[in-house]
Amino acid sequence: APVRADDAKPDAAVQAALRNGLLTNAPDGQFHGEQAVTRTQAVRAIAHLARALEAGIWQTGASPAVPQSIVPTLKRADWHQQVVTRATLAATLARLGDYVAKGLPRPSPTDKDRGRSKALPRSVHLTLPKTSPAYADLAYLASRRMIQSGSPFLQPDARPVRAAELSRGLTEMTLGLTDRLTPLGLDARGETPDATFHQKKNRSERNNQINRNDRSANPILPPG
Repeated sequence: APVRADDAKPDAAVQAALRNGLLTNAPDGQFHGEQAVTRTQAVRAIAHLARALEAGIWQTGASPAVPQSIVPTLKRADWHQQVVTRATLAATLARLGDYVAKGLPRPSPTDKDRGRSKALPRSVHLTLPKTSPAYADLAYLASRRMIQSGSPFLQPDARPVRAAELSRGLTEMTLGLTDRLTPLGLDARGETPDATFHQKKNRSERNNQINRNDRSANPILPPG
């Protein structure tokens, strides 16, 4: 169910966000889910989520389906301009964390071609000073191509995050994370290979090289 900022009992999503270190309570011990999220806070929370998922230490929850109650919100013409609250951020990150942790297989140490997708752009260049509270988190995202050029989170500051900005940030992070956790190797038809794909590929390349060498050593003379 959607998170309510005024719940006396902490929502499961809030508990997940706190348990996984994505967000923290205020000094008064309260979560204050009604407060708007700043760009700095959002990029740090996204990076924390990405680290936990990449390391395989995300503590999953029940992973409830997206409720139908969200449909009217998505049909609103101004949904993308809605300010993201701490309660909304907690619910979104907790749900995404559970989906990714349960949906993406853990990589094997022998997996090849991880983090080498040519479909993703190159790492972006950071311009913010290293003294920025969000620098280390942004550097992590950038080094793993989990944030792309033009992202509003490249300028972390006190401005409130809008729904469309959060959606873009999480999409880019998930794309980069998927690249980090899954090997590239596809067969000629673009299908997922079996465990012997790279062995077959290497064997085929060796055979092709042998054939090229044979043709070079025994050229076919034209009839004369």
